Amino acid sequence: MKKKKNKLFLFIVLIFVFLPKTYSLTEYVIDYDSLVKEIRNSEEKEIKLSFELISELALKNSLDIQIARYDAYMEQTELKKAQSIFDTFFELEANYSHDKKDVVTTLSGTEKKNITYSADIYKKLPTGTTVSLGVKAEKEKTNSSFSTINPSYESLAEVSITQSLGRNFFGLADRAEIKITKLDIKNSDFSSLDKIEYSLFEAQKAYLNLLSMDQKLTIRKDMFDKAKELYQIYKKKFSLGIAEKPELLAIEALVKRRISELEVAKLEKLKAKNNLFFLLNIPEINKKIEALDDLLIKIEKVDFYQALREAIKHRRDYQQIKNRLKKNNIQVAVKKNALWPEIDLEASFARNNIEGSYNDSVDNFTNQSHDEIAVGISVKIPLENNQAESELEAAQLQGKKNLVLFKKNERLILKEINDKVSDINSYSTQVGTNQEIAEIQKEKLFLEKKRLEIGLSSADIIIDYHQDLLEARLSLVNSLLKYRVSVIDLDLAKNSLLNQYWDKPL
Repeated sequence: MKKKKNKLFLFIVLIFVFLPKTYSLTEYVIDYDSLVKEIRNSEEKEIKLSFELISELALKNSLDIQIARYDAYMEQTELKKAQSIFDTFFELEANYSHDKKDVVTTLSGTEKKNITYSADIYKKLPTGTTVSLGVKAEKEKTNSSFSTINPSYESLAEVSITQSLGRNFFGLADRAEIKITKLDIKNSDFSSLDKIEYSLFEAQKAYLNLLSMDQKLTIRKDMFDKAKELYQIYKKKFSLGIAEKPELLAIEALVKRRISELEVAKLEKLKAKNNLFFLLNIPEINKKIEALDDLLIKIEKVDFYQALREAIKHRRDYQQIKNRLKKNNIQVAVKKNALWPEIDLEASFARNNIEGSYNDSVDNFTNQSHDEIAVGISVKIPLENNQAESELEAAQLQGKKNLVLFKKNERLILKEINDKVSDINSYSTQVGTNQEIAEIQKEKLFLEKKRLEIGLSSADIIIDYHQDLLEARLSLVNSLLKYRVSVIDLDLAKNSLLNQYWDKPL
């Protein structure tokens, strides 16, 4: 009994070992214990990031980019599907029959046995020609006394050609379908590249936002230090009796407000870092970052006409509409052909040989001239042809619509590039103005502190000037961020952003 159980257990194990591999949802469930361990191990690590590096990481790691690439790969498989119309097919067939049915007359025999083997290969050519080659071997045995050869063995070979001359004139519709599929694949590639480029833009924008959050945190710390310095001044004045308690409390409230703002700035920087890590697909969320770039760069204005020339050269939607126009021209040509009747020219040549043995039927196959030549033509004429006429009219209307879309796209490019260039030039002016304002506010606070030292200022004025300087410095950071984002936003609008970092095919 024990041996039987062991054999049963071994049999079950072998079944599971040799079963085809299947995939279950549990294979994709996150191992949270491993993830937590990985996060804890990375707490003390630091990662150095630059604008160039995060661009490379985004193109390499981004999940959105990987999804976009798979979309393109899936669409590319459609070409093989379209080309499958020209696949070669090989067909084998074997049949056996034993007929002992009752019959009215016994002249043809009361019992028949038949065995047939056949093999056929056929293929459709790009010219619209269907070529087939077939061979057949057949054995027939009967008890009829009128059969001259019994049993008889037949060998047969046949070549047939069918040529389409009507709607699919010399394969026009078949080849057109492949051309259309190729254009669809190109447009799908363009769409995927748009998604990849936008994901790159999002990663770069997130990095710039992190730089701005880091800069704002630095400003908050500095303003907190300045507030503490003011508090020490008023604390000393209060101890000497030359400052009143409300003024000391007002400065103390300022310090606490700066502490609260400092905590908010730390939180905003943390969120900005987490967002960047998500876009870069970096799981070690506790890693510290050392940014190697500065938000402040050389401020330059952009020439509209130069940007427009680059946009027309690189814009993918512009190329997509051009492909749609090509596709429509092909469709119109096919639909015009569809107005023709269906005309098929058919020709075949067959040779057979029947002998009393299989070997004789094959050996004498080439010597015996038992041939059949057949030529025919079939014509199918639709009397109304409403479907073909309506499809042609729809294709022609689609072509006119595509021309309107083409013009609209040109206007859209003009508008978008004009808006993006205006943004850059406006933000560049704002940066310069905000730099001047920040310097003025800094000097104003400095001079007011000098007046405070000789007792010519008040806590309310100092607090106002302190707030003015903080807002001016934050406004400068915001304008710098807007300028930096507007620069890459223009590259995105021109579809030239991706070319700076990636020249690989999909």
